[in-house]
Amino acid sequence: MHKSLVKHRFLYKVVTIRIHYDDFSTYTRSKTILVWTSDIFVIKRTAVQLLELVTKLVKEKRK
Repeated sequence: MHKSLVKHRFLYKVVTIRIHYDDFSTYTRSKTILVWTSDIFVIKRTAVQLLELVTKLVKEKRK
């Protein structure tokens, strides 16, 4: 996906992840970045932050 962003000179400002679990529950989280960018490291860092947030939420919910 990142190659396509760079190839077409697209910039983005929102990173979204969607996680589907085997019990059919789905979690979607998005984060808006302050400036428009195409930096792969920003995508990765933001996606990891969102994944950690969902993981924490699921652990708390399944207690």
